Amino acid sequence: MFSHWSSFRDKFVEEFCPKNEAQMALARLETSAYYQNQRSVDEYVDEFKDLIDRAGYSEGLAIVTKFRCGLQRDIQDLITQLLIGCPEDNEREEWYTAAIRIAENCTTNATFHGGAKTSTPNSWFKSASIPASDFRPPVQPAQTPKVVQNPIPMDNDATKRKGTTLTICYRCGEPGHIKPQCPKRFDIRHMTTEELDEWMQQKAID
Repeated sequence: MFSHWSSFRDKFVEEFCPKNEAQMALARLETSAYYQNQRSVDEYVDEFKDLIDRAGYSEGLAIVTKFRCGLQRDIQDLITQLLIGCPEDNEREEWYTAAIRIAENCTTNATFHGGAKTSTPNSWFKSASIPASDFRPPVQPAQTPKVVQNPIPMDNDATKRKGTTLTICYRCGEPGHIKPQCPKRFDIRHMTTEELDEWMQQKAID
């Protein structure tokens, strides 16, 4: 039925497009309704091209001015700051291409910074799984022996009569026994560093 694309387009517009589409497109371009806002640059460019065609705009500078007004401010600033490839003010296709390229670069950069995470030794250590058999109880600092002050008179007299001093354990700090006989000598909380190492080695052998 149609020998050329233009004839098909004219017929299509006649049958399916509103009669006043040019006026509607012009009216939309005079407001902020066509602005990009939260849409992607691709969506904005596609709709803007359609509006320009339907409104009958042909002058490059006017088209670029309209396009820049609706474009997101940060993308527009990045385009004007280009040292190489900055589009001319009357070249609409250059502005379309530059806007799409800048938006793609911003998306790629955001994805890169959002996905790259630096692993620190502390974060790795917290996430590491340490077997229970490899866990080594913390070494408790050696306790200072407790000194029994002001014994009751009867005990003091009995000590003097026997001619001996009160025995204090240097492991737990309690009186009445010495370190080798301490009932807490098998308690790892009261072991010295050397005893704890020896105990761990023995456990490993067993």
